[in-house]
Amino acid sequence: MKAAKVMSKSMAIGRAGMMKINALEGILTGEDTKARLAEFDRKGLGPAERRAEIMKAYSREG
Repeated sequence: MKAAKVMSKSMAIGRAGMMKINALEGILTGEDTKARLAEFDRKGLGPAERRAEIMKAYSREG
C-alpha cells in the first residue's frame, strides 16, 4: 500500500470562511466589527495598520 502524500503548502481561509467557521462554533461577528473591517478595506490598510487600528479602538486612554 502506498503512503498518502502530505500537502506542505499553507492555505489562507479568508474572512468569509473564518466567519462561517466561527458561526459553527457559536462565535458571531458583530455589526460594529463588520463595519470596521469594511472601513479597513475601503482605506486599503495593510495587516500592520489594521492591527494598530484595532489596538487603538480597544485600548484604554490615559
